[in-house]
Amino acid sequence: MSKISDLLQYIPVGERLGELFYANWMVVVSIGLLVEMEASMLSIVAVTIVAFSVNVVWGIIDGVTVMYGMVIGRIQRNDVIKRLHEGDASARADAKSYLEDTIVDSLDEDDMDIVIDLISKSKQVEDCGSRPLKSDIGYALGIIFLDSVMVIPLLLPLYLMPDYHNAVYTSHMISVVIFTIIGAAYAKRLNRNIWKTAVIFAIMGTILATLVYQSGW
Repeated sequence: MSKISDLLQYIPVGERLGELFYANWMVVVSIGLLVEMEASMLSIVAVTIVAFSVNVVWGIIDGVTVMYGMVIGRIQRNDVIKRLHEGDASARADAKSYLEDTIVDSLDEDDMDIVIDLISKSKQVEDCGSRPLKSDIGYALGIIFLDSVMVIPLLLPLYLMPDYHNAVYTSHMISVVIFTIIGAAYAKRLNRNIWKTAVIFAIMGTILATLVYQSGW
């Protein structure tokens, strides 16, 4: 468990919730393929392969692209700092733009000038290369882990329950419960009504599962 928590520490809570939301959604759609298949263990194995493949590939794409996005952002930020040290006039405008994009709610124009002046006078500049840092790699691996682990609880009923349709129904109900928990977690961190948001997410999950089942996605 400690290794998992070490991995997830690099991912902000909001992004964890978003990743779980989409991972849950994708597994439900993958399981919907069973509606058009013959009820057999071979069909379940096939859908298992599809579900894991879709979520792992999506996790790799999402994790790696965001990882390198963070590397690019760090390079650009450090370039601005170096230019500030060199007295580049245009760097000041770029620094203000960066501050506005990150912490604008807590800084007014005068505060930004003070921060930029302090950065300009600082002695130390981070040596930033194009290779991902440990935190960047941890972010990507954490995303892949979240997308992959979401497959397991939704597929378990298909292997544990003998009745094919009841197993799919149970899987959908587990998905709705997960949607509900995610909605409550969002509401708690956004200072919204937890029960109302949880119910909205539960309804949304139920509609998704119903549409998937009826259309045979």
